[in-house]
Amino acid sequence: LAASVSGDIFASPSSSQILTSIKLALGIQNVSKILLVVNNYTGDRLNFGLAAEKARSLLNEEGKTVEIETIVVADDVSLCDKPSLVGARGLAGNILVCKILGAAAESGFDLKKLKSFGDAVVANLASIGVGLAHCHVPGRKHIDEENEIKGGMCELGLGLHNEPGVHRLAIESPERLVGAMLEQIVTSPHRKAKSKGISVEDEESLQFAKARDEVVLFVNNLGGMS
Repeated sequence: LAASVSGDIFASPSSSQILTSIKLALGIQNVSKILLVVNNYTGDRLNFGLAAEKARSLLNEEGKTVEIETIVVADDVSLCDKPSLVGARGLAGNILVCKILGAAAESGFDLKKLKSFGDAVVANLASIGVGLAHCHVPGRKHIDEENEIKGGMCELGLGLHNEPGVHRLAIESPERLVGAMLEQIVTSPHRKAKSKGISVEDEESLQFAKARDEVVLFVNNLGGMS
């Protein structure tokens, strides 16, 4: 991972900020190929797309035109039964995608193969979040008693930016909560539809994938802040 760019809290970075990060990555690494890993939110897709278009006209230090590909991470299954123009949200799966594709790049994958492999990785990612309380932007007064999560309750599928989840349930035990989360992931029709017809086809990618574990469990606190 050569560079990372963040926007304001709950907001995408601007296209100019993203373009600056791309330029820094090109200068540090002296490369002419860039792979963008983007979470599936409207602002992120728009601004990263604009920055990528502008970056394609750049030249690296050796005078080569910049090649850019994009991986859109969409691993959240919590709202799969609700209509959405954007689709599944990108959550902690982004971190796994960076780790897996970083290892693939180190093993010698070129940009187009990384793009193909990354799409297959995303197609086989599924995650769901759970929250004990809504998140608030620091320094802003927040009063929403009607939607407040009561004590002893949690919200399954609560989004990183306070997007509503699937439903609320009582926290009876960690086993029951994890069971509810796993059931939502495993039975998700969105997850099954997403991975259908998308696979790793070339032999090098297959061997790379087979040399690793078939299933990875990633427990994280993405979205939490003190």
